[in-house]
Order: sequence, then C-alpha cells, then structure tokens
Amino acid sequence: MKKMKRIVVFIGLGSAVLAQVNAQIGGLSASKLATINPDVVAARKIEFEPSFYIYRSVSTWSDSGKRIEKFITRDSAEYSSSVQMRFTYGLLDRAEIGASIPPDLSGISLGAKFSVLNANKTRLALMAGLNLNKTSGRIAKNSVNPEYANAYVGGLTGSFDIGEKLSTDFDLQYQGYMDKKLNKNTDLFADADIGYYVVENFQLITGFNYIYSKSNDPASAQTLIFNPGFTDEQAKNFILVISFPVTIYGKNSESFAGVTFALTIMLE
Repeated sequence: MKKMKRIVVFIGLGSAVLAQVNAQIGGLSASKLATINPDVVAARKIEFEPSFYIYRSVSTWSDSGKRIEKFITRDSAEYSSSVQMRFTYGLLDRAEIGASIPPDLSGISLGAKFSVLNANKTRLALMAGLNLNKTSGRIAKNSVNPEYANAYVGGLTGSFDIGEKLSTDFDLQYQGYMDKKLNKNTDLFADADIGYYVVENFQLITGFNYIYSKSNDPASAQTLIFNPGFTDEQAKNFILVISFPVTIYGKNSESFAGVTFALTIMLE
C-alpha cells in the first residue's frame, strides 16, 4: 500500500466532552480522522493544519446510560464551535514534535511521537505530551476542574495495512493531572479508524472514539463516538478532511452530533 499522507482532525464539544477530547495528546499527525498513527512528518518538514468544528446538543447521557433531554421544549438546542491550529515538525527520521493551540491561546497541547516499528504492513510508535490549560484567565493554582488543570499524557499508536486500499489505525492514551486536588483523576482514550480508498487519493473512513474519565466524584464518565468521514488528497500540498461525529453511548456526558473540517498543509 502506498504511504498515506498524515492528517488529524480536531474533535470536541463544550463542557465535559470538549475537555476530555482536548485532553488527548495534541500537535501530532495522523493519516485518517481522529486517530493518531505511527507515521511521522518527514525530517525538517512542517505540517500546518487549521481545523474547525460545530456541534449541536439537545440531550445528555445519564448515569445509567439513558439519553435525557436538556430542554423542556423541542425548539431549543445548544451549539458549540471553535477553531484549532496544529503545527507539527519532523524532528528526526523517526520522530516528530508539535503543538495544538486555539486562536485565543487559552490552552496549549504539546506532543512528541517516536516510531519504534516500521515493518512492511505494521507500524508502531510511542507518544507523550503535556496539556497546559493555565495559560489565560484567572485560574486556581490547584484547580478542581480538569478543564483548567495541567496534565500529562502518554500512549501507543499503531497502523496495519490490510490490503492495497484498506488499512486501520488505532491509539491508546492515558492521562493524569498535575494538580494535587485532581491527583486521583485519570482519563483513558481509545481511538480507531478504518479507511478504504474508493478511488485514488479519495479515502472513505469509519472511526470510533471512546473516552473514560475517573474522578474524585464516585460517578465516572464515558463517551463512545461514531465518526464517519472522508479525506481528499487531490491537491499536491493540501489535504481536505471532513467528518460527522455523533455520540452513540455515554454515561454522565454530553450527547451531540456535528461536523468537523480540517485542511492539512505541508510546508516544504
């Protein structure tokens, strides 16, 4: 299979889900939608990627996993949108570093990825990062809100070629918090994308993203997102990515549906 171009899509939503998804390792490249893959940006090359999302929510997931309406009337809905910018630099032949930041610099995610296996059809990489959420505004030194707490993240990512046109990527990530009041909080992330090139340079993708958050509060939170989409690699140095994430299961978390858009630009 030809070496796929690297793409990443920012996925998020206001309140709990936005905080959880933002908490994943930022600034790293991928080849499909939301899953980071083990390939790295070519040495001394830079990827720049602006991305945009908009989501609509009318319900939440209860502690028992049932969908509960947010509003009394059906003519109300909550919308959330944002812009994110990613910069990824090929540090070495087998390593890359990067950063993801919003335009208002309200938080900075730093990441690093190192390839440990690059076989014919199987690739693996280790990754780590920092999520610095105390960069703007009046925030408590030891926050009790994970959205405003600094955190560290580590994980493993892999990719498997199933055929000439079919491949799958996965990643597993663990997050812990630096703030003393949140030292018992942990987050686990599991992402998977499977993509198929229906024609040259046009890839259809189906993805799943799972988030589990354990907090000092006895009630944990879970979210399972179904994320279909596609990538269009027709242009020489530009790649278009669009996806349509929707939650299909959750506990103590937001229920939402939306659209994400990203444009990956390779700077020679």
